[in-house]
Amino acid sequence: MAASLGILSLPKSHLLYVLHLVILPNNLQHFFMFGRHSRHSLSLCLPPPRSLDQHPAENDLSDYRKRLLVHLLPAYVTAREILDISHEKQARQYNWHHRPVQFEPGDLVWVTGLSGIAKVKWRGKKLSPRRDGPYRITQRLSQLTYSLIHTITGQQLSPIDVDRLHPQDYSFTIVD
Repeated sequence: MAASLGILSLPKSHLLYVLHLVILPNNLQHFFMFGRHSRHSLSLCLPPPRSLDQHPAENDLSDYRKRLLVHLLPAYVTAREILDISHEKQARQYNWHHRPVQFEPGDLVWVTGLSGIAKVKWRGKKLSPRRDGPYRITQRLSQLTYSLIHTITGQQLSPIDVDRLHPQDYSFTIVD
């Protein structure tokens, strides 16, 4: 059993494919092709099956299964490594832009009406306020959610995600 590893470069599409050729006994060839990106599928190109007039015996299937597992294990390990690299990159990007915000009960905050893509898509008119408030934090429900009460109207909001909260930067006094 011999194996070789070759790299093919496609200049027009700028994709890099790794081709893994496995030559089994009886000159059967299996090709494993991996895309450059972790989302690319793993292509396994098998030769056409031999036509048999009789059903294969159980031990033939067992041997074939064992051989297939031996040859697919390197493909699985490579795919797992590509996924791990992708997950590490995504975690690094998230941690780079993450702002650790912790609020305590009693803090004054402003609440963004919408967050994420909805903020851009459904934003109000040009001069409409982007945040509502001020709200006072009444309870911390989890690491990421809080229960709030509006300081003027007394409206209760629960649960509100930390991404929608912004600390109040200036002093605010309530006039009764």
